[in-house]
Amino acid sequence: MNYEFCSNFKPYIEGLISQKRAFGFKYTSEEMLLATFDRFCSTHYKDEKQLDRSIVMHWAKQSPTEGRNSRNNRVGIVRQLAKYIASLGLEAYRAPEIGREQTKPPHIFTKEELVAFFKATDHMEQLSAFPVRHLVLPVIFRVIYCCGLRLAEACNLKCDDINLHSGEVFIRQSKGCNDRFIFLAEDVRVVCRRYDSRVSETFPVRQWFFPSLGD
Repeated sequence: MNYEFCSNFKPYIEGLISQKRAFGFKYTSEEMLLATFDRFCSTHYKDEKQLDRSIVMHWAKQSPTEGRNSRNNRVGIVRQLAKYIASLGLEAYRAPEIGREQTKPPHIFTKEELVAFFKATDHMEQLSAFPVRHLVLPVIFRVIYCCGLRLAEACNLKCDDINLHSGEVFIRQSKGCNDRFIFLAEDVRVVCRRYDSRVSETFPVRQWFFPSLGD
């Protein structure tokens, strides 16, 4: 993504992005947050040229509908910007770090729960509005479980990302905006090949390996 920055902090924002990408980071979501901060500064502090405490603390104010972790992500990216500005020998205020929200411990499924779960997915009814739902759900959940994928990683798989002969799978924009490869176990690969053959009868030309209702 390319954003047009227009605040007085434009050269520092562009410099930070260039530096991070020179180090090998994609810095895509961070660029989006910096673009939002740039618009914020253009609206509220269009004449300010120094990243001072008043700007940062105004930006750091948590909205009523915003979670603490989302707020921390916003503040964290501006903290990086302040650090970059300081590295140039200029004054810049860094907001103090605030702890993240406590997350609930994950639920570890028992063997009995897993058997019941996959049995339920195997008996999904076919819907006229989504004619391949009963095919998609049993397989996508098996791929997630057997390969340790996040939900978004599985949903974003394209047909070209999966080699059903070698079992190689290309995961786009994984955690930290990094791409990676994984390999399907033989039994999962067989399931995926059978699934692909059946879904192709309904969607002979499709982009997504696991089509959704809107496809």
